Order: sequence, then C-alpha cells, then structure tokens
Amino acid sequence: MEHVFWTRSYSANRIVSLHKPYIPYIHPIKRGKETRPTEFGARVNKLHVDGISFIEHLSFDAFTEGIRIQSTIDMERRYFGKCSQMGADAIYGTNANRKYCTTEHIATCFVAKGRQGKQEE
Repeated sequence: MEHVFWTRSYSANRIVSLHKPYIPYIHPIKRGKETRPTEFGARVNKLHVDGISFIEHLSFDAFTEGIRIQSTIDMERRYFGKCSQMGADAIYGTNANRKYCTTEHIATCFVAKGRQGKQEE
C-alpha cells in the first residue's frame, strides 16, 4: 500500500511516496478528469513526424502544452528544414498560435472560431 502525503506547499523536495524515495521531485498534478483527478509523473510535449515522436519538452512540473507551439515548430524546422502544415489538439488553437501560424504560412487543423456562415456546411 502506497502512502501519499498531501500538502498545500509547492516545495520541490516534498515526499510523495515512502516506497519510491528515489524520485524526490515527483509530485501530484491535479487534472479535471473523471477517472483520475490526480496524475503523477512527467508531462511531455512532443513532435510527431512520419510515425516517429520527438520529445520537445519534458517536465515534472505542470505546464500548458498550448504555449509551446512556436518552439515545437522551430524544432521541426531545425531537424527537417521546413514546416508547411501542422495538426494539433484544440488546446493549441489560441489566438496567439493562430496568428503565429498565419504569419509563418503554416496550414493548421484548428476549428474556425465564431459562427458558421450561411454558405458553409
């Protein structure tokens, strides 16, 4: 049985598990999921090209993947030369990311904002 100690402090060296003392920096991340409201472990932002995944950012702290789109596109350009299209989850569809992709001429799969026009299906 694993003993978990919950604290409201956010110190990096708090004890989460007595059975795994070799991982001192791991801490619970609260999520809004029904099946598991709390997760443990690292968060990863990855780049997926032709069936191969590249880790762009790995952290044991909570972070929002949506703000890492520019660094992910820069990573793809460094490894593969150019980036003309991109597919991502809805969390990446922020105004700043849409503007960046438009100025860089990158086609995205983001759902259009606002109401549909009369001619659209």
